[in-house]
Amino acid sequence: IPIVVAAIGLLGTLVSLAFSLRADRKVKRLELQAEHSQTVADLTEKYSQPILVAAYDLQQRLYELVEYPISRQHLSKVDGLDDLKIYTCYLLAQYLVFTHILRTQTGYLSFTENTKLKKLRKQMYMIDEELDRRRDPAGWNVGVWPAARVLVCERMILKRGDLNDALDGGFGIEVKGFNEFRKEWADQFKQPMGYFCEWIDNMLEGRLEEQPYSDAPMRVLQHLLVDLI
Repeated sequence: IPIVVAAIGLLGTLVSLAFSLRADRKVKRLELQAEHSQTVADLTEKYSQPILVAAYDLQQRLYELVEYPISRQHLSKVDGLDDLKIYTCYLLAQYLVFTHILRTQTGYLSFTENTKLKKLRKQMYMIDEELDRRRDPAGWNVGVWPAARVLVCERMILKRGDLNDALDGGFGIEVKGFNEFRKEWADQFKQPMGYFCEWIDNMLEGRLEEQPYSDAPMRVLQHLLVDLI
């Protein structure tokens, strides 16, 4: 009988220990989920506004290009045409890098169940799809290849030290301004954004030759950005 009692006591201890371990794992899992949710919330708050501002600036630029006359200085001088292209590419790069940061830092865009975030994810993917689209019979004229977009984003991010990381709440991410982008254009950004520049060339050629729909890619992208905003 003492052996039976001891066995029952041992069994009870083991069962209690098992439940305790299971409860501890569940608590830790909930704590990790809460921590991840807070990180996502912090990053969303930090980068959602820059994304919306960048999207607004880019769509406004595209609207001006497709709806308003372009100055003779921009069309007749190499420097003018470069200025037109470089600033437009900078606005696109600015939008791309903020969306890239949000995606890579949180990972929530692929798995979120939040209705608003799912809508944001869908709209961002539609913009990606438009940049991937081939718009001529030969299959050329892609806006910016997926790999090129990642390259542009990585080159737009400034590297910072540990102290800055700590002061920035652990995020430690800052992007390049237009002055730095322009200085690095020829070596860092011109090649990966070359196809997007072709969109601008095709639009300008179509306007001179009065070809309809030559600005279709830019119009579609502009409308998608408006929907995002």
